[in-house]
Amino acid sequence: MARPLIVGVIPARGGSKGVPLKNLAPLGGHPLIAWTLASAIQANLDRIVVITDHEGIAAEAWAHRIDVNKERAALAGDAVPDAAYVGECLQAEGIPVASIVVMLRPTSPFRRSEDINAVVERMLAEDDAGYSIRSIRPLGASEKAYVRGESGLLLPVSVDGAANGPRQLARSLWAPSGYIDAVRAFMVTQYRMMDGYRIGAFEAPPDRDVDLDTATDFARAGALAAEHGWKPGSVE
Repeated sequence: MARPLIVGVIPARGGSKGVPLKNLAPLGGHPLIAWTLASAIQANLDRIVVITDHEGIAAEAWAHRIDVNKERAALAGDAVPDAAYVGECLQAEGIPVASIVVMLRPTSPFRRSEDINAVVERMLAEDDAGYSIRSIRPLGASEKAYVRGESGLLLPVSVDGAANGPRQLARSLWAPSGYIDAVRAFMVTQYRMMDGYRIGAFEAPPDRDVDLDTATDFARAGALAAEHGWKPGSVE
């Protein structure tokens, strides 16, 4: 069987509420998106595509010789699911349905190319095309947890009665981190899903797993980069 195309997809819209034009905001003296572009270029990816609706972000991608898919305004809102604009991108770019799509979000800037390669190798090792990988971090809660519905009533997170079971038997909950995700292209283009039927876990390294949304997040990440001497393409 031929090796599938490995495509890195970097979603980078111009609009952001917490930090204006977040993907171009400076982090350690470099635009935020430059950190993700650098690790993607160093990784074993066959192609990299930046999805954006902003000319400045497109220019930054082109400066790194990376392809740009111009996102339609109708798909640029916060309420639009990832699968909608990613699926349209994959179809517009002619990405084969068997390809492995690796999602690299600029808001998680401290990933290493080795992490990307590790996820790709795991995807290649699976015979099941319905397999996908999500990066996760500990949520700090167990399946005995509840969510509050719109009516104010509590709904158990677990559907198998764990909320009323022994605490010692309750499994830990994990949250998606956005560090690295991977899925086959057909799951996105045909089924508009960012997960496969089976979802493998990639535990994001806690020392580098950050999610930038506010000015405070940027300040903390900048301090972390300065402390370790990190730069785009050099996160040791």
